[in-house]
Amino acid sequence: MGYQQQVLGTYRKQQVETATPGQLIVMLYDAGIRNCKAAQEAIERKDRDASARHLLKAQDIVAELMSSLNVEAGGELGAKLLRLYEYMYRRLVHANVRKDAQAAKEVESLLAGLRDAWAQAAAATPAPAQPAGAGTGPTA
Repeated sequence: MGYQQQVLGTYRKQQVETATPGQLIVMLYDAGIRNCKAAQEAIERKDRDASARHLLKAQDIVAELMSSLNVEAGGELGAKLLRLYEYMYRRLVHANVRKDAQAAKEVESLLAGLRDAWAQAAAATPAPAQPAGAGTGPTA
């Protein structure tokens, strides 16, 4: 691994470790969007390995969003969001099996819309005071 990659890795690790739960959710959305775009490009290039790799990453991200969702606390909105995540996950599986760039684009669009809402909410929510070294996972 080159020096620049090490520095970038250290920066990303620090960014995640110091992020609020809302910021972590936004980071997941950003990564999901990036992977959907990269998958679309790979499908168009007929690069099956790259498209599969990016779609699997996007699936992992959507699965993480689902697992971080607190449906009980979110009530009806939380339940609707869970169903939307499940739909996105199925579309990503379809995109991977069928090499369907349009399905990946659909999920990218859904993620982008939700990302904007989460970014606004994260920006409006002050970071909780925590003792040094304490961390919390994202809850939706």
